[in-house]
Amino acid sequence: MIAGLTLGPVPEVPSRPQARGGAGQSWPGTGGKPPHAAPAAAEVRRSLQFQHDADLGRTILRVVKPETGEVLRQIPTEVQLDLARWLAFRRPATIDEHA
Repeated sequence: MIAGLTLGPVPEVPSRPQARGGAGQSWPGTGGKPPHAAPAAAEVRRSLQFQHDADLGRTILRVVKPETGEVLRQIPTEVQLDLARWLAFRRPATIDEHA
């Protein structure tokens, strides 16, 4: 059984240059003020979805585009989950459980 939890949109955070020399931080070409995100970047929305796979005992994190439902990133990936399921539900023939 998988239980799910969905969080609201995650806002984009504009990156800023690394500080060089501490307190006198400035951004070239912006009058010394931090740059703001471009209008297009400000409209980017992401949602985080957390699901718990009870069979595997694992939490699955997905970054989703809310407008389309498209999964942009998933941790662990579907390939990793498939491998974990395969390993969890198969008993190797070489292991003697009664030894």
